[in-house]
Amino acid sequence: MVGLRGASAWRIAELSFSERGRACLAAELLRGPKVLFCDGLVARAGVPFWEMLRGLFRALAREGNTVILAERRIPDRWALAAVDPQPVGPFRVYRLPGPAAEGKGEPG
Repeated sequence: MVGLRGASAWRIAELSFSERGRACLAAELLRGPKVLFCDGLVARAGVPFWEMLRGLFRALAREGNTVILAERRIPDRWALAAVDPQPVGPFRVYRLPGPAAEGKGEPG
């Protein structure tokens, strides 16, 4: 994963918040979840990690998995690529275009 090289000998308590999030994500992905719930994972990440996450989440979705992000703010590029955010209570729900839309050249 991005940013964890050389951290294998470290204890989880020694990692930064962002590094802990990456380590937890890696551990959870080993379980092969059908639904992945990420709370605040993107918020403290830098642009390279955002882009890696975006590709990962899209790949998981193409495989039939559901990815739920609980974030105060998502990257602008992600919001622009999403289809009409729907208000659900105090939240906005963004749905990324499916594989059919990707093949037509729509942003994603």
